Parts: sequence; C-alpha cells; structure tokens
Amino acid sequence: MEQRLILARDRIGEKPLYYGFSAGGFVFASEIGALRQVEGFHNPIKREILPLYLTYGYIPAPFTIYEGIYKLEAGTFLTLEKEVIFGERTFDPVKDGACGVKKETASEQPFFDGGGYQMHCYWSLVEAALCGEKDPFEGSMEEATNELEKRLKKSVSGQMVADVPLGAFLSGGIDSTTVVSLM
Repeated sequence: MEQRLILARDRIGEKPLYYGFSAGGFVFASEIGALRQVEGFHNPIKREILPLYLTYGYIPAPFTIYEGIYKLEAGTFLTLEKEVIFGERTFDPVKDGACGVKKETASEQPFFDGGGYQMHCYWSLVEAALCGEKDPFEGSMEEATNELEKRLKKSVSGQMVADVPLGAFLSGGIDSTTVVSLM
C-alpha cells in the first residue's frame, strides 16, 4: 500500500491552500491562521516577502509571510511521499525551482519532481484561452445572451457555497451589479 498525500488547489485559485513544515512535521490548511494554531508553530516572518505585499497588496503564490510555509499555486496539485509526510525529509519548492514554472498545458505528468514530492498542473488558463480561440461560439446573439446568462447563474450559484458568511461589494459598475442580482 502506497502512503502518499495529494493536495490540490482549485483551478482559478479561489480557495487558498497553505502547506509546509512547522514543529518538526508537515502541515497544511486552507487558512494560514490555522497553521499558527499548530502546537509548536514558531516559523519566523520572512521580511524579504514584505515588498511583494506592499507592491501587490497581497502575497502571491507560492510565497507566504512565514518561513517554511508556502501557498499552492492555482490549478496545481502536490503529491507527497511518506518520507515528507512524516517529516523524515523537508523541501523548499521555491529554492528547488518547482514554483513559478510556466504551465501552458495541463498534463498527468509532473512538471516538477523533487524526489519525495511532485508538482502537477491539472488546468491551465493559457490552454483554456487557446481552446476557446480555436472553438468560438457560433450561435446567434440571442443564443449567446442566453448561454452567458446560464453560465453566469451557474458560476454565481457555485460560489454561494461557503464556510463563512457571504457578502458583496457594489462598486456601481455593471459587473458587481450583475453578480449581486444573481445572488
């Protein structure tokens, strides 16, 4: 029986997934605050990450504010072998070169194999855009309008499932007004 752990992040990156090493073992959670609750969590703050936050207003994946903790990139899954899961081996995906790799196509093959862990791209925005360009919608304007409404309703409905209270900010623009009208 293989002892592996597979962690995956949604294709757009709507829900975060943090992972790394703390208190002598491998840890993961959907909120970085949950990792701070792990007994023995003493990962220092990475001061060199602060310019990213000040530049973008957030810290982009794969980085986090804590040493040894990473955010899984959107559309990616991470496979961990037992020696990593049980803390017998650690890794740093940034230093290893596993992060920030240009992933233009999804593949069953890992785009990075670090010996003990592999990174896989299961969905690519570039690939999705190229697919849409090759196979454009060929219906009438009315059919396009109906299809857009159907897809928007499905998308908004799918986002209404949450483990926290939902709210919406209205800027007064057409996009936020449309989304709120479908909630």
